[in-house]
Amino acid sequence: MGSLVSVLGSKALPQLPHIMKTMLERAHEISECPIGNSKYRHKTFDGDSSYRVPLLLSVLTVLEAVIANLGEFMSPYIGDILDLIILHQDYVLESDSKIKVGAATVRRLLTEKIPVRLLLSPLLKMYFNALKCGEFSLCLVFEMLASMVSAMDRASIGSYHVKIYQQCLVALDIRRQTPNSVKDINMVEQSVICAIISLTMKLTETMFRPLFVLTLEWSETKFEEIESSKSGSLDRSISFYKLVNKLIEQHRSLFVPYFKYLIDSCVRYLSEDQVSDSISSTPKKKKAKVVDGITSSKARIVLSPNQWHLRALILRSLYKCFVYDMKDQKFLDASNFQASALETYRLPTYGQSSSSKREVFRYTHS
Repeated sequence: MGSLVSVLGSKALPQLPHIMKTMLERAHEISECPIGNSKYRHKTFDGDSSYRVPLLLSVLTVLEAVIANLGEFMSPYIGDILDLIILHQDYVLESDSKIKVGAATVRRLLTEKIPVRLLLSPLLKMYFNALKCGEFSLCLVFEMLASMVSAMDRASIGSYHVKIYQQCLVALDIRRQTPNSVKDINMVEQSVICAIISLTMKLTETMFRPLFVLTLEWSETKFEEIESSKSGSLDRSISFYKLVNKLIEQHRSLFVPYFKYLIDSCVRYLSEDQVSDSISSTPKKKKAKVVDGITSSKARIVLSPNQWHLRALILRSLYKCFVYDMKDQKFLDASNFQASALETYRLPTYGQSSSSKREVFRYTHS
């Protein structure tokens, strides 16, 4: 059938509804969506298992031919096709090399042949179903999104960049949400950040700046739940500084000026510590017990793994900022840092009294 469509081209259009109906029904007979998200009823495949892979490949062959030759007329079927190649594990887990290549080709053709106005909304809607299916399906959504963005013209970017960025920001919150269906948070974050980077490469400064400020505000959102507010904020900050590292890697000196929005945040996270007081967990005694010259009343700094992770990301981003700070940027110019604007942070250190102070230069916004 795929060869016939390739030969006939647009002449096959009258038969397109019948072709798609037959092909999709057959596809759902041999492959099942893990969340049952389809209008097509799945039937258990009762044929010889050796024919299963060839049948899966034949479905991909038909899709390739139809999308390549009749892409502009595929609007009624885009949702069903995305469901098949993003949610169905037979096409997602890539157990067979030929299926892997065929499915990747179909996804690429969708982003190349289907107009953005037809593909974008169905693709973004796939996010929540992909979230239920796991990290592999989620990554495919944002791989397709990145591919589509890379091929978008200036007019399309101007029309859809906010919508795309907002969806990416929703997905970037996955570290804080930690859904049970996703086992590898880092893999999903990486695919989302790659999609964001692809988009920022197309944006002008006037388009990008408000989105970046919005993302910074998003990362510092305080949550109502008292117990999880700190950890939730740290999770978002970790995701945010992962994005910052990729932005400075990609845009280099062009991104350096944006660190003026980040310095206060960097100083705060590098100076804050989670302190556990040994007295609070033990009964008071008349005499303080001395161990190695340090009384038990002294506070000891205990950093959580998330705090260490965040600090490492911040230091890495600052290092890259300093590396790419060109002479014309002058981000490290002395006029930006005022000794008179010292801000004092009370940071107890092991072996010192809790009233000891650390002085940190505060960046002055120009």
